[in-house]
Amino acid sequence: MSDNNNSLLDATKLNLLKDARLAIVHTQWNEKIVHELVNGCESMLHRFGAVLCANSLVPGCFELPYACCTLCQQYCAGLL
Repeated sequence: MSDNNNSLLDATKLNLLKDARLAIVHTQWNEKIVHELVNGCESMLHRFGAVLCANSLVPGCFELPYACCTLCQQYCAGLL
């Protein structure tokens, strides 16, 4: 994550992520930008104590909803 943007981030509520189980779903498209965004997200999750259950890569935006639905069925079946 860029150090230049730290002043834009209000992290006061991110302490609520402690022990939260989260997944990241991202695309191969625009890999340079998306890769940096994923790295920043993983860094923040680690910083605030969240657990990354899955990191799913899909070819493009069309596949994002399907991947999210699949992950939800896999990890949240007992919660929904």
